[in-house]
Amino acid sequence: MQTSKLEGMEARYVTLEDQLSDPSVIADQNRWRALSKEHAELGDIVAKYREYKEADQAVRDAKEI
Repeated sequence: MQTSKLEGMEARYVTLEDQLSDPSVIADQNRWRALSKEHAELGDIVAKYREYKEADQAVRDAKEI
């Protein structure tokens, strides 16, 4: 997967987190359920992408030494 696509997924994940805590979304159970499902589907991908970014940064830092 391309990095830009993963960045987009991560941005969407963060947006979903914000929306899921919005009282108007919480009040609309159908919308909340749909957003919650999408958030869960992106969760594993975003977690692995964040691990990748940390490892990539560690490699770059090691090369500087």
